[in-house]
Amino acid sequence: MNDNVIAFNKSVPISVSNCLLFKRFIDDFKPKETMADKGSRLSFGSRVMGVLRQVTVEPFLFLCIFGYRLRAVSFQSLLMDRACRTMYDYTEDICDHIESYPTEKAQSTIGGNNLYTGWMLMTSLPSVVVAVFLGPWSDKHSRKYPILLGICGMFAEAVASAVLAAFPHVSPWMFAIASLLSGMCGGFIMTLSSCYSYLSDITDPRSRPTRFAILEFFFNMAILLGGFIGGQVFNQFGYISVMILSPVTYVIGIAYAIIFLKETKPKIEAGRRWEVTKDLISLDNIKQSYHTCTRARPGNMRLQIWLLVWINLCQRLIDMGYLAVGYPYARIMYQWGVSAFSNANIVNSILNAMFTVVVVPFLSSKLFLHESAIGLIGVISTISYLTLLSVANSVFLFYFACVSGSLSTAGVIGVKSRISKLVHKDELGRAFSFLGIFEALTPLFGTLLFLQIYNASVNTFPGLPFAASAVLLVPSAIMYMWMMGLPTVSQGTFGRDDEQTARPLEDIKPGRNYEKLEEEKY
Repeated sequence: MNDNVIAFNKSVPISVSNCLLFKRFIDDFKPKETMADKGSRLSFGSRVMGVLRQVTVEPFLFLCIFGYRLRAVSFQSLLMDRACRTMYDYTEDICDHIESYPTEKAQSTIGGNNLYTGWMLMTSLPSVVVAVFLGPWSDKHSRKYPILLGICGMFAEAVASAVLAAFPHVSPWMFAIASLLSGMCGGFIMTLSSCYSYLSDITDPRSRPTRFAILEFFFNMAILLGGFIGGQVFNQFGYISVMILSPVTYVIGIAYAIIFLKETKPKIEAGRRWEVTKDLISLDNIKQSYHTCTRARPGNMRLQIWLLVWINLCQRLIDMGYLAVGYPYARIMYQWGVSAFSNANIVNSILNAMFTVVVVPFLSSKLFLHESAIGLIGVISTISYLTLLSVANSVFLFYFACVSGSLSTAGVIGVKSRISKLVHKDELGRAFSFLGIFEALTPLFGTLLFLQIYNASVNTFPGLPFAASAVLLVPSAIMYMWMMGLPTVSQGTFGRDDEQTARPLEDIKPGRNYEKLEEEKY
């Protein structure tokens, strides 16, 4: 053996490159350090910094939702005040002390609700039309421009509303007209769907449920903090301060998007700008949106898309319905006022946000659960919450119901994660815009449906709207259970010609935010 080793050493010239090759040959037989071993050696601070380095569109969405929620409650109160002063021509003394005049207060509340419904329609319906055109356009040309367009429209509407709020006797219908500024730019719907499309572009399929969970955490915290801070500012300084603070938040969001968000599509060449602009109003965009959800796909994928649309619609209808009847229900069952109900919602939001950001990433990244299983957990959590809430005749049972529903957001995460894997990468904008179209209709229909059920049952069974909602979600749970038996594959990383050969996710290597994106662009 020694002679062979000597002969080998004589026949191979000694050089640095050969030494490196020999070292690599030896290293191949050493036990490999796993990612878990590396992760266990990282400090908590290093892990936090690692998560923060992955953050991209989440702070932007937080600023959008924060600015939106900041003025939500005070804006409804403002419309009721304007209805009192201009629609019914009550005296200044009555409107300034409306709590002392029950009849006038009830009339002003009805008028304010009608104004808010008009404002909602003027914002939502144009947004639906814009989403139909802009979703397919963003798949081909740009993710960043639709994001900026949506928030710029929200900013313009917020500025106009702040100016109108300074004039007490301006017709309150001017607020509804001003809302067209947001609606014609896509507004809230376009911003939200674009954020999901953007995040799908820069993440690998395996890590997507975790990233969507983080995005939902930012979403929930924005709702929580926006409502709380908006209420505090309103109590201290009145309508004008809240209405001014909202557009300031949007300006910060616009600056963040311009500076920190990278474009996920190839740069638009100067010679193609007019062609790209004309493509915004192309009727082919409508055909493409329709074709995305109706064309034949292998593996029951078309059916899955429609089932996910239904699940998402049910979830959003219930969310909007709760906003409509939650306070009247708590007022009758627990004799809560506005402050007590707001505090209870804060506790509920904190529970939901914390459980979502901790449990969902664990289920996805550590246990490698199917995204439909994650969605099923969310639906079961929501059913449990609604069932307990419908019979919660004490404050203890109310909070117990909140704990049982602390994973309800996982139901929505399952929808967004699953649908992002069922469509091609160049169809993400169309898919999320299609979801956004149905979501735009839920505030109106969810509010009307739940209010009618509540009004019919308030004297016999006040919790009937919540019990009916739990029953409505049972088919969604069955749909998720069926999808759990289907393979987890991602169409997003393949071209159209490869859809029959899509690999399971286990064969797809995870990448960091922009690495795969840069490889595809150049």
